[in-house]
Amino acid sequence: MDSLLSLNEDGLCSIVSYVHGTDALNLSLTCRRVHDLAIHRVAAVILCDGDRELRLLHRYMFFGSRPRAHYLESLILHCECVYSLDHAVEDLRPMNEGWDDAMDWSQNLLLYDLLTNAPKLRHLQLPVFQQAMQNHPQLGDAVCAIPHLTSASFDIVDDSTVRFLETIRGDLRSLMLGYSCEGSTGRYETTDVALSLDPLLGLLEKHRHLRALHLLDFIPTQTFTEPSHILHSFPALRTLVLITCDPIVLDLVPLFPNVSVIEFNMFDYPFTEEGLDALQPSVGAPWPPLRVLDLGGLGEVRQVQEVVSSVHLLEVRNFVPVAKPHRRKLDYFMSFIRKTSPVGMRIALHLLAAPMQFWPEVLQAAPDLRFLELKLALEDITEDCVGWLDRVPDALRMLPLVSLRVLLPRLSPQHGHNVGKSKKGLVRRLEEERSTSLVTLPRRLAEALPTLRFVAVYEAVPSMHFTDDGGGPFSIPQPIAAPAPVPAQPAPDADEEDSDDSDSDPGRDPDWPRSDSFAHGDMDADWAKMGTLAHSSCWRVRPTHEGPELEQVPELYGDRVRYFFEDAEDVEAISKFEDVFP
Repeated sequence: MDSLLSLNEDGLCSIVSYVHGTDALNLSLTCRRVHDLAIHRVAAVILCDGDRELRLLHRYMFFGSRPRAHYLESLILHCECVYSLDHAVEDLRPMNEGWDDAMDWSQNLLLYDLLTNAPKLRHLQLPVFQQAMQNHPQLGDAVCAIPHLTSASFDIVDDSTVRFLETIRGDLRSLMLGYSCEGSTGRYETTDVALSLDPLLGLLEKHRHLRALHLLDFIPTQTFTEPSHILHSFPALRTLVLITCDPIVLDLVPLFPNVSVIEFNMFDYPFTEEGLDALQPSVGAPWPPLRVLDLGGLGEVRQVQEVVSSVHLLEVRNFVPVAKPHRRKLDYFMSFIRKTSPVGMRIALHLLAAPMQFWPEVLQAAPDLRFLELKLALEDITEDCVGWLDRVPDALRMLPLVSLRVLLPRLSPQHGHNVGKSKKGLVRRLEEERSTSLVTLPRRLAEALPTLRFVAVYEAVPSMHFTDDGGGPFSIPQPIAAPAPVPAQPAPDADEEDSDDSDSDPGRDPDWPRSDSFAHGDMDADWAKMGTLAHSSCWRVRPTHEGPELEQVPELYGDRVRYFFEDAEDVEAISKFEDVFP
């Protein structure tokens, strides 16, 4: 504590600016000097979930002679904060009809009070914005009058709402516009009106310092109405995120000459080979070189293949089938790798029993590939799948990788189909074999890849739907042990397998895509924050005369390695890995 108090006022203020809520309260109780700096941070960041919480929040923020709302910097609201439901009316409504006449918007007056008395507000998340403005126009005026707003998120917007947001006084740096949102009574979408790109052009002109633009569920019916849009340029923007958006929205990309991160997801379902063939790729000016290109799946790969250029880190979220029956899909994928020539890849692969035989093509298409993150799963469950994980190191042998991460969800048939009793024994056998192979997998990968200097293996939690009643037959596995040889275990008797389901673990794996749709965010947890998974093991690999030497390292070390590769400018910078991580 003495070392903390030895800092000057600026140093203490910088530290205090990172805490809020209970942490700020506890910090303020340490001493009088810190109290005067930290006590105002208690109300700096507010997350409000419902109408009752909003009423309590309003009372708290305006209690006393000096309103706490004056110190509010971040306000995040969910749908039920903007309106309340008259349950007497709601209960009489059929499920297939709306609840508009059951919604009470009177509490928007409480929001108006908060917004007009929060001069330090910098981040705002406001749902159901279009309907809220229709019922209380002064709420929109209060939003636009916030003087220091730099980050904003609005759900349920249309062209008129976007034009209205041009009047925001704050210097926006990050903006999220959602054309739908989820509430407790269902999904709300923008009124059935034609949407276009033109209003976005006016909004971008008013906020030329915008660095990140996120669009959600944006399905415009037409592109720019005037060709003069090509004369516009917004060099400040670096990040463009398009989730469940129509390909027309890609016409925005040429307006951002310095964009470095693009995330694009069209639909939530995988494409058949015929569907991929029928897609019309986007055309136009080539995109600038990208640091990160994050695509939903092969449909998005096909959509942008004509306009994309080089990419440092390529991510494909949905599973890419790479077995021979899907050769045309693999050809699309290889053509894309050849054009982007990434230095790093994060991809999810669906495998059959045969080993992965396409990596020589990957090496030829992307000779600078140095870091790879794989999510591997079996597309189907057959007897030929026995030993599939043991074949992975040999399949990757020729790659000049410096870093390799492998994510292995619990064994699953293709996208959530239940396994019948006839295959239950085989599934158990494959899962036990997989668990055994995991122990030695880091060392076998290090021996197969002589250039490897870091390897990590991540195992997702159990609870896939393996049985007819929805329960999984496996208990939670133990953390991955040190990579030492382990004697093979004999396969259990088939009859015993079929009759034993005492270890069932009901539920579903949150890290596995749903069978009917892909939940945006699941793969984010896998890739961007792999540590949230059940078990992980990270290893620093050092070459010796006797072979690779593996040293287990903390997960934080693994995060630093990942950031190093993501931030590296080129292959030459990656070659300095051992200088940075001795």
